[in-house]
Amino acid sequence: MNHSHLRCNQWVIPYLLIILGLLSACTRGPLDALAHFGSGTPEHSASRLHGKNILNSYTDSYALLIGESNYSRWSSLDSVPGELQRVEEMLKSQGFQVETWLDINAAELRARFEQFISTYGLDEKNRLLFYFGGHGHTRQYQGLNKGYIVPIDAPDPNVDEKGFVRKAVSMDDIYAWAKRIEANHALFVFDSCFSGTIFKVRSDKKMPEYIRASAAEPVRQFITAGRAGETVPAQSVFTPIFIDALKDGDGDLNGDGYVTGAELGYHLASKVPDHNAQQHPQFGTIKDYELSRGDFVFVVDSGSQREQTSQSQSLSTVVPRVKPDSDRDGVNDDEDNCPENGAAELVKGVYKQGEQTGCPLDNDQDGVADYQDSCPYNQPNEIANGVNSNGCPRDTDRDGVADYRDHCPRNQRPEIIQGVSKRGCPLDLDQDGVADYQDNCPRNTSKEISQGVNSQGCPVKLCNRILSDRIFFDYNMDPLTYRARTTLDGLVSQAGGINHMEHVYIMGHASDRGTEEYNQRLSEERASSVANYLIGKGMPADKMTLRGDGEQSQIGTEEEQANHRRVDIRLVLTNQCR
Repeated sequence: MNHSHLRCNQWVIPYLLIILGLLSACTRGPLDALAHFGSGTPEHSASRLHGKNILNSYTDSYALLIGESNYSRWSSLDSVPGELQRVEEMLKSQGFQVETWLDINAAELRARFEQFISTYGLDEKNRLLFYFGGHGHTRQYQGLNKGYIVPIDAPDPNVDEKGFVRKAVSMDDIYAWAKRIEANHALFVFDSCFSGTIFKVRSDKKMPEYIRASAAEPVRQFITAGRAGETVPAQSVFTPIFIDALKDGDGDLNGDGYVTGAELGYHLASKVPDHNAQQHPQFGTIKDYELSRGDFVFVVDSGSQREQTSQSQSLSTVVPRVKPDSDRDGVNDDEDNCPENGAAELVKGVYKQGEQTGCPLDNDQDGVADYQDSCPYNQPNEIANGVNSNGCPRDTDRDGVADYRDHCPRNQRPEIIQGVSKRGCPLDLDQDGVADYQDNCPRNTSKEISQGVNSQGCPVKLCNRILSDRIFFDYNMDPLTYRARTTLDGLVSQAGGINHMEHVYIMGHASDRGTEEYNQRLSEERASSVANYLIGKGMPADKMTLRGDGEQSQIGTEEEQANHRRVDIRLVLTNQCR
């Protein structure tokens, strides 16, 4: 079968729309043991409350919309962006403040849910709506069907099942998020494919005389876009009918100006088959009496039945007057600091408050908006030395080590052609003080190195005489002491003068007091102090090899620490052969 035009294979049960109202009262386990589908006469007759009494429980309304269209390893769903836009328009007309995200990966999808819940889900009187449009999948695990929503970077489970499980978001994850929410009312809508075996289904679609709805009672409702085994096309009639039910009031079955979750289920179950005979939505409630007595409510119009009382002010906060929003980013133009955002700039969302209200999000504050940022979660130390135009830490010499941790940030091409260390400096595999790109003998033994190497990195001739000594420094200092200058003068004298020196190797060290970065710099400065002294004596700079070796990781007495505050110097002398 060619699946390029389907959201689910025939063996996967069609789209699932999950409505969870008043989730703060939830005490049951994951969705695998949830639903009881049914209709007909309610178990207990109850008078329907007026819509305004229900809506009084809402202070603010927020919606998170996520659409996945451009999949890397699944068939693309070209209709999702348009569907997402229409759902957004409908919800804004219902008074919701809307965040919309398109084509985000698994990590970003989880982060969006977490951040939305943390921002808006802890206020008891908020009303929350979550909408996901994209691929869904059902997986067999230990004899049970497990449902997942699929981000754009999830692999095909038939090719890489473990990789799929790591990326996809399971219904267990959704259930855990739902329990974290403290807002009284939350509605989860998943326009995706899942197994229908988690539901106990009845086919009766008779409308009850009374709909038992109240904002004071909890409810968990479910609506599927089709029966088990039905194939649902990628561009089905389900979503348009769902939108029209709320936008145009088609779902207001009793004409009171409000659409409840129960009415929505009845409407979809009766209208979808009229336009697609192969699709039969079903609906029901959770198999828990305490969690099946309430209802989620949408406003359709003012309605003659709504009483104009002193409560009208609280109602206006639920359905505020719609203000202009030119770029459709969910921020009214009069509050928007970036009122002309394009579609690309809105992909990752915009700030909803503060000085950057309405401007594209920049989570790591590196100056590159998230929609352009390939590294959107940089830490402060990673951006301290700047970032590239793609938002990743700057790497001036392009050696693969970002500048913020590069001790040699201005390497030239010859210096990095044979690789660099984790500190960003040219590799020196045999640690002889001559970088590999200059080393004609890059694999010297420790014995060969102990006898000295020349500027090409090769062992010196045995007839050359080696002089070596240690130059000590005061704590946290790099200037030469009187004792140090005396020691250097003595070495020059033993060599017979500067002209007898073929090469000088200088290695700086430091104790482990202070940070690693500081001690690395201090060891280099100590080596430079010795080299500058010899240059003052007439030693050519090109006959000296300097290196800072950083701190010595050894904890001991102060006397032992003092031994690490030094420079090791080795002189290779000429004209010593006999």
